[in-house]
Amino acid sequence: MARREAGGTVLGLNVAQLRESMIASGRVSAADVDGAIGLCADWDLGFPSRVTMATWRCRPVAA
Repeated sequence: MARREAGGTVLGLNVAQLRESMIASGRVSAADVDGAIGLCADWDLGFPSRVTMATWRCRPVAA
């Protein structure tokens, strides 16, 4: 099994859980959903968390 970044794992599991509903909506194909789940297994996937983004935004501006 390929090593995964934690955020990618969470996103992949969320998409997998919603897979059937997403396909049933008609807005996305099964191949697209499966491709997205596959991308989540890529260690190089960058996935900043909300905490990271909030902290980054709060960083003081250098003088």
